[in-house]
Amino acid sequence: MPDSHSLGLKREPGIDTLEALRRAVYEYVDPTDSASRGVPAVAKKMGLPAGTLYNKLNYQNDELRHVPSVPDMIQIVGITGDLRILAALNHTFGCVCFPVPDLSKVSDSALLELVNRIGAESGDFHRAINNALTAKTCSAKAVATVQKEGFEYMGAIVETMARMPGLIDGR
Repeated sequence: MPDSHSLGLKREPGIDTLEALRRAVYEYVDPTDSASRGVPAVAKKMGLPAGTLYNKLNYQNDELRHVPSVPDMIQIVGITGDLRILAALNHTFGCVCFPVPDLSKVSDSALLELVNRIGAESGDFHRAINNALTAKTCSAKAVATVQKEGFEYMGAIVETMARMPGLIDGR
């Protein structure tokens, strides 16, 4: 069965990008109408016949003639809000991504709070690592905590970096 890993993009372990895309579509439930779900619901929002989307998601043929395009992937992420597709792509290329908060309403006086938050998040992150490493066994919960705190730490840094250009006074 061809997949994005067998096409020369292999990093182990992790979910395959095409499989993540398929799951996102098959598991989709329209938040405004719970009866509208799966391939038919996503295809309708994409303006495609359901059969076309079924064909694109049935990539288990050797020829790979009917595969989702990049615009298809973008539409599917936008419709489903399922970020497993991005996580799989990031994993394939050894990258990470996480949502960046809307900074449009952050005042200049809030910058100090952002900088202080970096320090606080750093402490939380390092504490989570310490707790995981000093335990006799490392649990899945401890790893999840390290990941959560790590993303919050990086988020605080990205938030501050994104806010800095707003401080330029035009001189």
